[in-house]
Amino acid sequence: MKTKQTQDNWKEVELGEIFEFKEKTGIKAGEGLETGKYKFFTSSDTQSKFIDKFSFKGEHLIFSTGGKAGIHYCNENFSVSNDCFTVKVKDHLTKFIYYLLKSKLYLLEKGFKGAGLKHLSKEYLKKIEVRLPFLQDGKPDLKEQERIISILEKAEETKEKSENAESLLGEYLKSIFNEMFGNPLKNEKKFGIKSISELTSFVSYGFTRPMPHLKKGIPIITSKNVMTGSIDFLNVDYTDEKSFNELSNKDKPIKGDILYTKDGRIGEAALVEDDREFCISQAVAVLRPNKEEINPTFFERLLNSNNFKKLIERQAYGVALKHISITKLKREKIISPPIPLQQKFVKIVEHVEGLKENVRKTQQKSEELFNSLMGNAFEGKL
Repeated sequence: MKTKQTQDNWKEVELGEIFEFKEKTGIKAGEGLETGKYKFFTSSDTQSKFIDKFSFKGEHLIFSTGGKAGIHYCNENFSVSNDCFTVKVKDHLTKFIYYLLKSKLYLLEKGFKGAGLKHLSKEYLKKIEVRLPFLQDGKPDLKEQERIISILEKAEETKEKSENAESLLGEYLKSIFNEMFGNPLKNEKKFGIKSISELTSFVSYGFTRPMPHLKKGIPIITSKNVMTGSIDFLNVDYTDEKSFNELSNKDKPIKGDILYTKDGRIGEAALVEDDREFCISQAVAVLRPNKEEINPTFFERLLNSNNFKKLIERQAYGVALKHISITKLKREKIISPPIPLQQKFVKIVEHVEGLKENVRKTQQKSEELFNSLMGNAFEGKL
């Protein structure tokens, strides 16, 4: 049985020596579709778009060249936008080079230069030096590369199963919502109907004046920090305590409120789940549910349902930056199921969210294992 190879057998190689750069496609990133026959890679660190024609087939690496570093591996028919580098690997195993560079993403990040939107140059990419395993006769040690790929693939598969489990639980909750309440706009189950203004009070539309941006202090939540069902407190600006205290009580979100994005990333709702202090930008509205009429968790799920989001998207205005009218939103009619039925749904949500939290812990451990194995693999410790 083959044992691990020491770093004595590894040699420094410039990527330009093993990379064959393919021609640009001329396809704009905006031509990507939500669904399509083939994967479509853009200058993003994630692949989420598709297209109905392909430009390449077989094993390739795809590099993001604008904004932030990203690398993708593909071994099927695919296409890319014009702001990507598509590379064929010579002499070495493509997936091995993919894992190696993924473990050293900082090398790519260093190459992003420019005053505005930073870009990665082909010349910089060619000059990156990496250590690769070779045999004593000077040929690439493909068996060692295969061994490392096999270990990392198994670790990555475990990580992806955890990620898929969380996604499946999210889809399960959507199906439960549809089963219990149907389309909240069509009201097939014949619930009572009320306008949003009857079920809530609009507390605030956020700041309309400049605020000091600090490294520490009171978090300012903008539309970029409100995701579907969650609030990101990690990537925020801050204001000082004086500015925060100048606000009236109605301007300060409290536990049980719903944050709703009205400018930019429109139609995202998130429940405020604790009593921490924060304020909101003018791109975010606060909805305070009347809890005798509508459960906050149920209301947040309704606002984030696909049917309601499609309604809001149709009503949005603006070209570069989308906006929604709060006045129109207040007039929207939605279902008002009996509170006991809403509470039954909330119990299911709480149970599933508990399962998702356990999945996240497993996912974190899988991620840590995968990253640890990648680091060790390319330091001769695997």
